[in-house]
Parts: sequence; structure tokens; C-alpha cells
Amino acid sequence: MSGIQWEPSVGDTLGGRYEITDAIGEGGFSVVWRGVDTTTGDTVAIKHPNPNAGKSWRVVQKYFVRELQVLETIQEHGGHPNIMTLFDEGEERGLDYMIVEYVDGELLEDVGTIDDTDQAADIAIQICDVFSHLHVHEIYYRDLKPDNIMLDGSD
Repeated sequence: MSGIQWEPSVGDTLGGRYEITDAIGEGGFSVVWRGVDTTTGDTVAIKHPNPNAGKSWRVVQKYFVRELQVLETIQEHGGHPNIMTLFDEGEERGLDYMIVEYVDGELLEDVGTIDDTDQAADIAIQICDVFSHLHVHEIYYRDLKPDNIMLDGSD
């Protein structure tokens, strides 16, 4: 946990309005919580650097800030319907966090084989559209893998 003095948990509120309701998961650089914006009542995802990532805190923080900057750039260019929306960012007790769109869906990795070729083609086209949007704005995403793609109810 080097680098931070506090880790949030269920019931904590960040930024005076984002209450953590439950854990979603953690990855190599971030911890993700489901929360509620107490001002609007909307469900949101709350992300912060992962102090237990097994990497130096400097590296974890660097990648978290890089993700935040990329999401800010995407928002500045109007966003994209297949890229999570950045709503807010802040710092709570020395811990950086970001508030992003909560996507209710299933990881592509967990879906398994998609036998419907039209559905598979539609998903592939949407992924290509995301990359086209990113590259037009000189954003280069280097972590494409099935566990970084979510399918919601409309794929």
C-alpha cells in the first residue's frame, strides 16, 4: 500500500457526493467500485489507483493519470458511444479517483464463443469504430483484449 495513506471501502463517500456501494473488481492499475451519485441518484463506477497491484506506486499512479488524461481527451472531442464517459475526477484523503459511466454488462472474455456471425461482425465493427475514433484523435490504445471489452444488453 505504499504511496497512499487511505483506501476507500463500501459506505465511503468521495468528493462529497459519490458513495461506494459495492466492489466491482481490480486490475493491474485500478480498483473499480460501483457507487451512486448522491446528487443525481445515478449509478456510477468509481476508479482509483490500485495500491495492491504488485507494482511501484509511482508506476500505478502514472498509468492511472494516463487513463484519466485519455478519457479527458475523448470527452473534449465529444466522446464516443462505445467508450465509457468520464463524469468527474478528484482527490480524497490523498487518493486520486475518477467517476465514469457504469456499464451494466458482461466482459467479452466471459461471453465465450459467439456463434451468430451477424452478431460477431457487429461487435467487431463497433470495436473498429472505437479504434478509428481514438486514432483520429491520436490516442493509441495498446491493451485490446476480451477482458477490456464489455457487452451491454445491446452488444
